[in-house]
Amino acid sequence: MNIIVEKQRTADSVANVNDDGDEDEHANSKPIILEDVAGVAILAALAIITFINVLVRYFSSASFAFTEEVSGALLVLLTFIGSSAALVRNAHLRIEYLVNKLSPNGRIHGHRVTQIMIALFFVAVCVLGAITAFNDYRYEVTTPALYLPQWIYTVWLPLLSALMVFRTCQSIVESFRERN
Repeated sequence: MNIIVEKQRTADSVANVNDDGDEDEHANSKPIILEDVAGVAILAALAIITFINVLVRYFSSASFAFTEEVSGALLVLLTFIGSSAALVRNAHLRIEYLVNKLSPNGRIHGHRVTQIMIALFFVAVCVLGAITAFNDYRYEVTTPALYLPQWIYTVWLPLLSALMVFRTCQSIVESFRERN
């Protein structure tokens, strides 16, 4: 048992070292968070829905038309939730070549500017998503396959954008705490 744990620690420590031999700053090992659990649940639901649709198509030459509608909505949810988890772990995309050219102080400031820009972007998405969801509700727009109210799907856009803003603000506050 100890050998397995020791091998895992060694593998983890090697995985967190980049080509220069430095610790990889993006390999944060944050604990499992709500986004992880929700992401796994959504991914499982997508796999089950898709598998059932394949079986139905194979055995009956028919299709569950609603599965595309539900799968599309679940993929949007999964994208936002995965992005939120990446923000928590500071694992979002960045141009490493340029970031590595900065001084350590420049990296900190660059990180903060990036986080502020991400927060502003998702504030805009939140506001525009809320307007869209409200218009879908007000004009009683329905979905093409299931004829459900469209706002049931679009309401998640401002809610998950607000989650992204919250997680980005958490990251900004954490960067100031680490610096002081």
